Amino acid sequence: MPNLKHAKKALRNQDRKAGVNKAWKVRVKKASDTLNDAIKSGAKNVSESFATYQKTIDKALKNKIMHKNKVDRLKSSFNKKIANIG
Repeated sequence: MPNLKHAKKALRNQDRKAGVNKAWKVRVKKASDTLNDAIKSGAKNVSESFATYQKTIDKALKNKIMHKNKVDRLKSSFNKKIANIG
């Protein structure tokens, strides 16, 4: 437990940022799962699911939750999966 005033404030900020990061991680995971399910089932809404997934990870990138290279890598891997469907 921190004793100094600035250490207590840093701990509060750390907890707040951890919560925000966790929420984004859950959003990205949910969008990823939805897209994976659409790909596996061969649904016709794969492009819509991919657009939603892309939008989610782009927002995570904008909010500095994910690194640009990771976002690009994830988009590329899903593009390859989608290309193999049809």
